[in-house]
Amino acid sequence: MPSYKLSPLIRLVIPSQLHPTLTRTLLNSTLKYLATRVGLNVYGLWTKLKNQDKHQTVYINLLGPYGTAFVKDSSYTNIVAKGTGTGIVPCTSLLKQHVRKMVMMEPTQYFAERSEQKKRNINIIGAEEDKNGSLVSHLVSSLKRFMTSNQHQDLDEALKAKSASNLKSHARRQSIHSSLIALNPDIESQHIPSLRNKAALKIATFTATKSMYGKTILTFFTLYSVTVFSLNLSWNLTTADVSSDMIYVLEIMNVLLHSFFFLCSFFIWKGASLQSYFDAAISIILPFADWYYKLQSSLSTGQAITLSLLNGYITFRIYQKTLATVSQHTLKESVEHLSFIWSVRTVKVARQLLPEINKTYESLV
Repeated sequence: MPSYKLSPLIRLVIPSQLHPTLTRTLLNSTLKYLATRVGLNVYGLWTKLKNQDKHQTVYINLLGPYGTAFVKDSSYTNIVAKGTGTGIVPCTSLLKQHVRKMVMMEPTQYFAERSEQKKRNINIIGAEEDKNGSLVSHLVSSLKRFMTSNQHQDLDEALKAKSASNLKSHARRQSIHSSLIALNPDIESQHIPSLRNKAALKIATFTATKSMYGKTILTFFTLYSVTVFSLNLSWNLTTADVSSDMIYVLEIMNVLLHSFFFLCSFFIWKGASLQSYFDAAISIILPFADWYYKLQSSLSTGQAITLSLLNGYITFRIYQKTLATVSQHTLKESVEHLSFIWSVRTVKVARQLLPEINKTYESLV
């Protein structure tokens, strides 16, 4: 297993003879809140099922750190996982215990509960659905199909688009796969310059860890939406005099929250569901609501409650998305080896992390 003394990247390769386990990395002292843990769950014992009926369905489930997707732009054929990183965790660790509980940053308790409740485990951790695009992408696609008079031409264009998308995705996977395989000392193609390998690792790591940035943003806006919700009630329903500057700041906070929700509803979150359509309807109402409340010198009790209901729904949806776990599963026969890349903030942290990685490797193989 290669290690990088001059790079905050560590790679771990686990062959297909591994046992079901929980791969975890926990740093001591001040780094304990920057822990990265990855759950690897197999339905049944890997070694016992290996020589049994090949048609038996045995799924391997991978859940990324803090509920993020573990696999991004990769396939299960050879390279299963890349990038777990602690690079942005300090952003969330600043909020300490409250946020850690909110986004399920207690891995030991979280995985223990999941193992005890298998039915709930199956509901939470299912196969990740294919990306079906945002609501705007669905609307654009529907409009294109409506405007196309020739059905055969429309079918040909759809097939070409799908083929182009598949080729692009395949090329991206092959590029990352080739870069990572080139680092394997057991493979002949290990003569690529190390700097190039590190650059490829950095690209692969960012691809996998960028979803953690999304989790961080969702966590922030969850707390932000709770703040806006509380201030709307307290400042509009209080009997004390409220400064006009305070009301102005509150208006800006409302517009910022509503803009974020509008952006997520139309351009980021999946658009093929009834709830997404409801989110879109709420998003369309929000600009008119902001304009209406802007005209009011002060809000009545009914108006304050109505605004709080809107913000309450937004808070619930953002909180729901923050806690949502994403995973993928595949048949064990499809896995040749697992490749993990830990991305940390500094070389010092990487050196502290390396003994834990070696220990994990020895316990698995």
